[in-house]
Amino acid sequence: MAGGSDLGGTTITTTRRKSLAGKSGWAGLIRNRRIFAIAVFASLGGLLYGYNQGVFSGVLAMTSFDNRMASAVNNTGLKGWLVAILELGAWAGVLMTGYLADKLSRKYTIVLGRFVTGLGVGSLSMAVPLYNAEIAPPEVRGSLVALQQLAITFGIMISFWIDYGTNFIGGTGIGQTEAAWRLPLALQLVPAVILGVGILFMPFSPRWLVNQGRDDEALAVLSRARGLPSDSDLDHVFSTME
Repeated sequence: MAGGSDLGGTTITTTRRKSLAGKSGWAGLIRNRRIFAIAVFASLGGLLYGYNQGVFSGVLAMTSFDNRMASAVNNTGLKGWLVAILELGAWAGVLMTGYLADKLSRKYTIVLGRFVTGLGVGSLSMAVPLYNAEIAPPEVRGSLVALQQLAITFGIMISFWIDYGTNFIGGTGIGQTEAAWRLPLALQLVPAVILGVGILFMPFSPRWLVNQGRDDEALAVLSRARGLPSDSDLDHVFSTME
């Protein structure tokens, strides 16, 4: 009897979820445009990850960088470390982020991740899709989580084209100025600052708020993000997080 009762309750819950589900795809993103905008902004972390991955490969080949950092560029072992150290930091950042995301919140983990580049990109690669997944309704969750991968590849593409353009500052030979490699490295500060400051104004993950016992705040976040009154069917969505 108990098993049958549990099965019946599960069936009711599943049916209830299906009735609450909205449209998926572009129609779902337009309907949930506020959540979509939040996820796009948070995915700046993915763009930074991609940019950091791609920018240094172009810089290493620049004449002016070779002139300034000859001891590093001409040493194959050290040159390899200059490229690989970012991924090593990212690996460490991923390992730490699960704990930090639970203790500090998804939002503040994104802020913390920007302090150290390697640790930051690893932290952002985990914290951003986690944040996007937990703030999004089920019908568009996959699309919003995929924004992170799209942002990473977009960041890599941007870094390559910026490297290509700045490589011509002062010429590509001996007359090339140091701005050719300093500029692409410095440009990553722009989206980093925007993300670091802007994320402070973004809502906390509702699931994280529930885990911290801040149920009223979680319901308020869901209500504002989805543009619905707090006494609507969100009560059912909220109960599934507990």
